[in-house]
Amino acid sequence: MKKILLFLFSICLTASVYATDPTVSFDCSGGGTACTFAEPCVASSYSAIINDGDYSDGNVYTKTITWSALPLNSFTNESGQNTSLYSLNWNNTATSRSISVTVSYSKSGVNQKTISAPAKTVTIKYIGAIVSMSITGDFTASPAGGSTTNVPCGQQNLTISIPTPATNPTSAITYTWILPSGWSGSSTSNSINVTTSSSDAGTLIVQAKRNDSQCYIQYGFTVTRPLAQPPSIAAISPANDNAICTGESKVYSASGVNATSYRWDVPSSVNTFTYSNNIVIQPSSSFTLSAYSKNGCGENATPAIYNVYYGPPTIATATVNGGSQQSPNYGSNPFLLNINTNTAEPGITYNWTTLQGTANIYYNGNNSVAAYVYPFARIQGAITNRCGTGSTVFYLYNQSNGFYAMSSPNPATNTISANIKAMTVLKSINLVSHTKASVVRTFDVTRTADSKTHKDVSDNISFDVDDLPRGLYYLNFSFQGNKNFTEQIELH
Repeated sequence: MKKILLFLFSICLTASVYATDPTVSFDCSGGGTACTFAEPCVASSYSAIINDGDYSDGNVYTKTITWSALPLNSFTNESGQNTSLYSLNWNNTATSRSISVTVSYSKSGVNQKTISAPAKTVTIKYIGAIVSMSITGDFTASPAGGSTTNVPCGQQNLTISIPTPATNPTSAITYTWILPSGWSGSSTSNSINVTTSSSDAGTLIVQAKRNDSQCYIQYGFTVTRPLAQPPSIAAISPANDNAICTGESKVYSASGVNATSYRWDVPSSVNTFTYSNNIVIQPSSSFTLSAYSKNGCGENATPAIYNVYYGPPTIATATVNGGSQQSPNYGSNPFLLNINTNTAEPGITYNWTTLQGTANIYYNGNNSVAAYVYPFARIQGAITNRCGTGSTVFYLYNQSNGFYAMSSPNPATNTISANIKAMTVLKSINLVSHTKASVVRTFDVTRTADSKTHKDVSDNISFDVDDLPRGLYYLNFSFQGNKNFTEQIELH
């Protein structure tokens, strides 16, 4: 019996002594030291070499692989956790780093087995930020990174410098300068001499790279050149308006942002004299004045346009109730009258006058008025500037009585016509002299029309007046029900 027990104990002891434990180690994927002397701008990759021993999947163990990169938040883009291939991007900071890997085996009813590989220290090829830039020479500035800086137009000779960035471990640095198109200069140091073009803008960038690294930091700003903006034109003497009176010389001035000089464009027929940013003009008719702004970057192709008007205002538009002016205009009260001129300068005044007939004018003094006509009126609209007055006359007939409508121009020359809208109640129409002493033409529904009086199928009644003396007459309408109307007529 003792021999049997001793034999069994010997078997168990042999099995225990020769059982295989797992092992783990790790290194840079692909070999070398790239993952322990790491670039901050590229991924660092690590590979774990694991020997499971007797803790393989075949023995029903569950294996967990845990990578630990320290300090936390010192890396980005982590991938491969719980696998034998692990990668991350170390941040570009000068702090010390470490990485390790742990493998755990677990099985139901059996204590967990954990093994770890010794941690490795990771050194980052750190390069500090570029914190400032200075520009000296023909132009001085200290542009902030990402800012916009105006560099004067014309060729500028500049020296541009940055402070040396910090490195850890210490390393030499190579610099790459990227200049706007048209600029010249070359350097691999932290300072460069640059000659600008006359007008080119763009982006200026400097990149700094450790000599033992492919990663770089950069600092840059946007370069703008102050192109001359389109100018404005002002009349400065003798008055701030766009009118020039007969025989008058007038001074105009141009001004524009970033402009250093101006080019004036006027018709060859206009007498001019230029000095500084001003031009003296003595025209004999209306014309268009143009000014172009210039500086060292060139001339802006967009001009300022200024319309110069010679003499008193001219009536550019005249409307009745929003429509074109007629001679005459038929309608009903109120008549909305409007006049406008091309010379929209300060100091213009408007005046409305009833020349003939009966009318009430409201809002006089404006370019738009409301006129109430009873039943006919000739109204003058006038626009005055310091050079004089321009005017136009409106002939207005109020048809609101519903009995007739004048259809011939007033003044008239050969014929006076009226369209009778209430023919069934018309009694007579008489054309009388301005003294009202004699009837020179008549139409009576009870009598046959004479050779000087005509009526057509559309109830238009007309009088031939070519043989009458020129001057003022009155057309008297008489309708049943004691409805009587009088129109003043002018023959010319």
